[in-house]
Amino acid sequence: MKHQDLSSIALFKGIEKRRLSELTDGGSFEAFTKNELAFQEGKRGDQFGIVMSGLFRMTKDDPCGARVGILYLGTGDLTGDFAMAEEDPRYIMSCETLVSGLIFWIPRETYLRSWLTSPLIMKRVQTATLERLKWIADCRADQRLSLERRLAGFLLRAQSRAKDNGDTAILTLTRLGLADAVGASVESVIRIMTRWEKRGFVSTASKVIQIAQSAKLKELYIRSQKRSRKS
Repeated sequence: MKHQDLSSIALFKGIEKRRLSELTDGGSFEAFTKNELAFQEGKRGDQFGIVMSGLFRMTKDDPCGARVGILYLGTGDLTGDFAMAEEDPRYIMSCETLVSGLIFWIPRETYLRSWLTSPLIMKRVQTATLERLKWIADCRADQRLSLERRLAGFLLRAQSRAKDNGDTAILTLTRLGLADAVGASVESVIRIMTRWEKRGFVSTASKVIQIAQSAKLKELYIRSQKRSRKS
């Protein structure tokens, strides 16, 4: 087990090596390629994971069987942990990759034995859960906004989460992923991103998006919030 990798995760900051071994007992790393399913909604949850790299998407199936993006996870984020304390643990959402990534899996038994008995870890888990719920709430609140402003809000939140997890302002996300995130067509997203590139707001290359002028995106987003309050 690579403790030097795990100790860099914010969740384990300041945790001594012996305690870290207890919290990660029985764990293992698993690499995923693009568009690969890490676990499926409704399946029994015998383990949960910590995203070590890449970008993952949490989804729910709609009545027609199509997957709807609910939440996006980056380095340091937990996945599958909601079900661990249940008597019959079942994943409430599916988890899949948008780009290649790495997850460190931890058995449910370790969660029950070592995580639930650690006040510090459970406080950090609760904080992480609130952050994920806030992300979902913010995205839902943006649904009334124009596509340009929804896109600006999403990128700003993604940038903020990346920085909180120790990453750079460079987002590993395709335009297809962006379209899915804001509920729009790829063509519409491409038009806006192309316009923003010409104005110097962002730069894109392959699967990488870099926000060059976050203040400009924030100006677009905040202006839309003020307008929505007046309406």
